[in-house]
Amino acid sequence: MEKQMYHVRVGGDPGFEVNLIHTAEEKLPGNLISLNLHEAAVSFAGARPELRENDKARLEFIRVTHRETFLFDAELKSIEQKEGVVTCLFGLHGTDSLRDAGDQTLFSYFNRRGDFRTKPDPDEDIPVTLRLGRFKAEAILSDISISGIGLRVTEKDAAGLGLPVRLIMVFRIPGEKDELRVTGRARYCKPHSGYFHYGIEFLGFSGFSKEEKAVAAYVFRLQQRNLQQQAIVKYSDKEGD
Repeated sequence: MEKQMYHVRVGGDPGFEVNLIHTAEEKLPGNLISLNLHEAAVSFAGARPELRENDKARLEFIRVTHRETFLFDAELKSIEQKEGVVTCLFGLHGTDSLRDAGDQTLFSYFNRRGDFRTKPDPDEDIPVTLRLGRFKAEAILSDISISGIGLRVTEKDAAGLGLPVRLIMVFRIPGEKDELRVTGRARYCKPHSGYFHYGIEFLGFSGFSKEEKAVAAYVFRLQQRNLQQQAIVKYSDKEGD
């Protein structure tokens, strides 16, 4: 299969091109799945990186709209192959300096696009219980990332919920035995036909809690599913040419 450079497009932002650098002359283009100041998940279709867990690597990010290139040392934390798509999770080194240096062009991107949203499977109807003091409401998960969650809330419950600074969310991720109890902050509330859409930011995540690990694993699984579907479509289109 021909190698392709995939662009992540979220909210109209052209995003990054990302390459795994083998040598000065050889670059393996990848598809950026998710990105924050400490980790980058990248998939590769048609070619498997010659890396093992804990191997050192170097990643090149090219911000398309600004024609800026950023290089980071990285370490492979995990690698998984399924249906022709190889997904790698890299730990990034040296990115904290972006905050200190005030590099707004890249650091603001990490903050804004660090955690790409993904939707659950169509057959996964995930209820979420919201608790605000003595008030209790029920919602349905519409999208999720490692830093927040999108919820569908009825008009009646939204009237009682308002736009809370802090609330508790209780839900069970498909495949998990235990319920997760997560604190969040409502960032926005938008009316839709028959319901309200809430954007909730997770609070208190440190990178080590069982709740964060469960959410991250679920998001990663959904993103892999999306990439596999894309790969199948691209391969089918190529076969039809």
